[in-house]
Amino acid sequence: MAAPGEFDASEAVTFDLAYGHIHLDGAPTRVMVPAQSLVALCQAAGEEETATLGHAIGDAMGRRALNRISGDAADKKEAVRKAGLEKVVEHLAGELALLGYGALGAERWGRALVFVIDQSPLGEEGDGLLGEILQAAVHALVGQAGRVVKLHREGVRTRFLLVSAAQINGVRERLQRGESWGSVLATLHQGGPKA
Repeated sequence: MAAPGEFDASEAVTFDLAYGHIHLDGAPTRVMVPAQSLVALCQAAGEEETATLGHAIGDAMGRRALNRISGDAADKKEAVRKAGLEKVVEHLAGELALLGYGALGAERWGRALVFVIDQSPLGEEGDGLLGEILQAAVHALVGQAGRVVKLHREGVRTRFLLVSAAQINGVRERLQRGESWGSVLATLHQGGPKA
């Protein structure tokens, strides 16, 4: 058994074969769905419904990570802040891997935080869902309404930038104009006009 605050996947997923149920950390039952079927469903449902689904998945992820990191601390959000970025990313990565969405890492680019997801079985078509999952997980975990925007995809690796609500539109506009994601990050690091 892991020490309090450590990510421990042992017994996180249990199979109740007698009833045909799958449980994740004692939460209500789950189902296994082929990745491409999930992507097709999201594409048919549209952006708003995909965001709703991503928020439900990410919120549950964030709450599980919050409880693992904070243990029995009275102020759970403060316990997460004290744990630091590395611990937060470790838990979010573990949660994402348990759900089968890929391998999560993080990069610091000056003041910018970039989440990197490798090997997601959802492919490029699932990047929108992944961004919504990350956004909701971060919100549930740290209690701040950060926004996540896709920066770049290269092969099986996708980068997502965590920004404030005030910065999201500017970052999206720059990316849509064709600015490189490196240029967008440099602007944020230099403290230039809010992206």
